[in-house]
Amino acid sequence: MGQDIDITRKIIALLALRTATGVSQALIDSLSSARSETELFKKLDLTAELQYLKESYLNSEVRLFAAGDIKRWEGSGISLLAVGSPDYPELLAKIYNPPALLFCRGEIPAKRFPLAIVGSRAADPQGARFASTLAAELASSGACIISGLALGIDGMAHRGALSGSQQGATVAVLGSGLNEVYPRRHLKLAGEILASGGALISQFEPDTPPYPSNFLDRNRVIAGLSRAVIVVQAKKRSGALVTARYALEEGRDVLAVPGSPGNPLSAGTNKLIKSGAYLVSSAEDVCELFEQLSSNKETAGRAGCSDPVCRLLAESGEMHIDELSRRLGLQDNLHLKLLELELAGSIERRPGNLVALKTY
Repeated sequence: MGQDIDITRKIIALLALRTATGVSQALIDSLSSARSETELFKKLDLTAELQYLKESYLNSEVRLFAAGDIKRWEGSGISLLAVGSPDYPELLAKIYNPPALLFCRGEIPAKRFPLAIVGSRAADPQGARFASTLAAELASSGACIISGLALGIDGMAHRGALSGSQQGATVAVLGSGLNEVYPRRHLKLAGEILASGGALISQFEPDTPPYPSNFLDRNRVIAGLSRAVIVVQAKKRSGALVTARYALEEGRDVLAVPGSPGNPLSAGTNKLIKSGAYLVSSAEDVCELFEQLSSNKETAGRAGCSDPVCRLLAESGEMHIDELSRRLGLQDNLHLKLLELELAGSIERRPGNLVALKTY
């Protein structure tokens, strides 16, 4: 309970400091690693400027206003998460200067594999369909699809994730406050995300309008929440490419969907692939990169095969044929056994002499 009180006091302190004249969001975020109000104030004692902020905070009534704001927001279903609190997203906490505070409606799915799908607001029909299908198939494989609720690719990714009726299949990160959902035409979509067990997240106070400068911060949070960022259609200059850059800076994987060289909407994704991003042409390409998704997708194959080969592949994932032979002690009859299982639809052969359970 003491730790909860410390976190609450820290949240009040951070909110109060936000109102002080001349305090930038970057400075507030730099204080986020403090685990309590006391530790935060130790950081403020480091320089005369910061010491002045501490004195201003301690001698004002702004703390009471901050506490009142928290109570009002919680009454409307908004929770506040501070770095160091148990509910703060683990992956986001690992980035450089994570947002000191997150405002959240709904529940951030903890058991799903977080993948971002982002792209152009002016997506063409082909790109929109692909984003929707990709999100639907990845959600059914155990992913939580994270995107920015924007028009175009973002919105289609959210809708695709929702199409399978899975709980907690998508999370939207806003470039505005949670009471100012933007774009307004996605207000219904935001409600559907919450109804499905997903969440709306913002680093901005609930009544903050969608200022243009907010969206770069929004993109950084999308990348920080995700194990990988998948870009579906992006021009040479695109916010989606900024999200990809943030992902690379934090050591996260970047994947991209190729397109025609003559399509301006593919210029950004093709450049990413040329620079080393993983090429994605289907959900299976993504599942092959991440065992957490592959194992989820291969459940059907495992359930229908009790052969020792299937059991070993279920436990260890795809395996080189030589390793499979060594582990099972089969040599002369292995190729015949694999052929039988392949014809039965239980396993599949992959490039590089790899063998895996059949995916569906």
